[in-house]
Amino acid sequence: IQLSVPMIHLHHLVLGCFGICSLAWRVQMPRDIVALYGSCLVIPCSFDYNQNPPVRPNRVVWYQYVSRGYPLVYDDWYPDSVINKFKGKTRVSTTGRSCTLQISPVTWSHHKEKLYPWVDPENVGSIVNYIFFCLLTFSDRATKPNLMVIGDMKVGQYVTVQCSVVHTCHFYPPSLNLNIPLKEHSLKHSRLTDGTSKTTLRTVMFVERDQQTVECVVKHTGGATEKTTLTLNAKCRLERSVMQRAEVFPLVFSVFIIYLFAKRRGFPSCFFRFYYLFIFISYTPIV
Repeated sequence: IQLSVPMIHLHHLVLGCFGICSLAWRVQMPRDIVALYGSCLVIPCSFDYNQNPPVRPNRVVWYQYVSRGYPLVYDDWYPDSVINKFKGKTRVSTTGRSCTLQISPVTWSHHKEKLYPWVDPENVGSIVNYIFFCLLTFSDRATKPNLMVIGDMKVGQYVTVQCSVVHTCHFYPPSLNLNIPLKEHSLKHSRLTDGTSKTTLRTVMFVERDQQTVECVVKHTGGATEKTTLTLNAKCRLERSVMQRAEVFPLVFSVFIIYLFAKRRGFPSCFFRFYYLFIFISYTPIV
């Protein structure tokens, strides 16, 4: 049996064209991305080329996309020249032909900004880079975590509880907390094909009662929180002793009839001693 609460996508990666190509270069990055206000944002970016190789492949600069000029969003050579809204808030990963940009924290001043990377701008022409840009938009509400309970939901049984959330900041993943004791638990962070990331918490839970409530709370970098609650409609198990009594009732009723018959017929006292012994042996394991 598997129960789940659907995840509500309030900030997710929207890919307009993931892999825009020029004649010589290929840059992979999202066309649009929606992030959580106050949290951090990672714009996944990678590049490849078959012509015009860069002299410095680890030299990656990000710019604000405007009609005139080249306002800096990130430049490790000239950090003081970065425009104020991005100054001190950006980092770039350049490992393995990566041009991934991290923004932390994101603010409303970043809303609807168009950004683009430029690999080795001192040596690679602008025609290669200008066609690649990413539009940033933001949400002020966190995504609800996805909560699932997997297993045979009966009182007295163990089930698996899984809570997960999709986010846009794998460098600083959100925390997940359950309102139940963690047992044999695991926490996993994974990257998804659309550029987002997923954090998953799994644990084993003992079902104590029917209508038991499980709650998962997610807390993102920056303090935004959201929660999902799930009520288990667990089946109640009849106690073994109750089942045994139900099974032995016909036998006890039959013995009672025999007792009345023996009394009326005047059976000897030794018969009743055996009778009482039989009742004791039959009833004792049930108590």
